[in-house]
Amino acid sequence: MFDKLFTPITIKDMTLRNRIIMPAMGTRFTEDRFVNEKHIAYHVARARGGSALNIVEVSSVHALSAPKMFLSIAEDKYIPKLKELTDAIHAEGGKAGIQLWQGGLAVGMDQTAMILLSSDTELAPGFTVPGISKEMIAEVVDCYGKTAVMQAHSVGMHIHRKEIAEALMKVCEGRIENVFYKSETTLPYKADLGQ
Repeated sequence: MFDKLFTPITIKDMTLRNRIIMPAMGTRFTEDRFVNEKHIAYHVARARGGSALNIVEVSSVHALSAPKMFLSIAEDKYIPKLKELTDAIHAEGGKAGIQLWQGGLAVGMDQTAMILLSSDTELAPGFTVPGISKEMIAEVVDCYGKTAVMQAHSVGMHIHRKEIAEALMKVCEGRIENVFYKSETTLPYKADLGQ
């Protein structure tokens, strides 16, 4: 049943030394959205222990809705520490991925972060958080696109923009028609959705 667990596997252009994958965890090790030494030690220990692929915890793509106690990849200033984390995982023979995230209601624990929900949501009788506008949805979608390029080119983690675009369009249930055609800043890799 587990005869292949410790054998290498190649997925597209990435070869893993075995089939052990650590899913993203919400460690809350940070207080300022940056990777720190605790994150690095945590992931190095797992890679050293045999994890072939560490999915680094949820990392916010949208600066205004990024809670302080989770990592962010929304701005270039976070890249050097993310690169340091990636390099440390690689040094132990592991690979690194990241969970791109816009926290929705989960950011409510940080009063400085905007709560963004795709539709009106009643949290308690008489208390409804309004859904965000199409323009704000487009802004968040654009942030996913910018982050995907930054991630793939600056940190050495891989993601496919078209797949992100298609998933976001499905989740937004037709509230948007195109993804990555909203801003010229998403160049050079706009998603080609055939629309």
